[in-house]
Amino acid sequence: MSSGLQAERKCTVVVNHCLQHTGTCMQVVLLFSDTQIKDESFVEDLSNLLNTYEVPNLMSAGDLGAIFENLRPRAKQAGMDGDRDQLYNFFNQEVRRNLHIVLSFSPVGDAFRERLRKFPSLINCTTIDWFTAWPRDGLATVATNFLAGLPGVDEKVAKALPALCVKFHEDVQALSARFLAEQHRHYYVTPTSYLELLGSYKRLLANRQDEVRQQLAPANKPVSMLHAHLSAQYHGQYAQ
Repeated sequence: MSSGLQAERKCTVVVNHCLQHTGTCMQVVLLFSDTQIKDESFVEDLSNLLNTYEVPNLMSAGDLGAIFENLRPRAKQAGMDGDRDQLYNFFNQEVRRNLHIVLSFSPVGDAFRERLRKFPSLINCTTIDWFTAWPRDGLATVATNFLAGLPGVDEKVAKALPALCVKFHEDVQALSARFLAEQHRHYYVTPTSYLELLGSYKRLLANRQDEVRQQLAPANKPVSMLHAHLSAQYHGQYAQ
């Protein structure tokens, strides 16, 4: 089975699972990032969910039968326990009430614009929160919290690290603007880039500390023996 088909089947299972749980009175949040889109059919399913809260031909007759049996007592209280169509309408109402869809899409590149053109529900059926560049204070706060408690780092160095990370990020932003002006090409610097910078520093620091410990390991035994010998001499002289 190809990776694309496996990803599509996994997405179908997740959506099916969400609908079954929300239809049986469970609050569910479906969080979906554009990095999880392995095939554009994913976006079509999301568009259908946003528009009608259902995906055509997603559930088998057996799945719906089991759901209807669980729903029937509450559907009866609502006066919607008649035929199969009424039960399905009640199920759809429950999905609308309990399913909350959160999409995380990056506006960088042509993919986002193309998806909005193909699937208007991504705009018409959502509330869009645009997350712009972080201010300098925000960058410094994130770096301070992210780099807190680094092992083996001098306190003075640790205090200077957040400001240095902010400078790196702002310098890259300035260079990307210059690159656009001179070469007419975009290089996007996002908050994710900043988090990757912080994570890279922590990984690099840990790797270098491991290298130093490995290099010092052969000398640990001779140093310990020398320390014990000098200590014995000192105590012997003190005893005399």
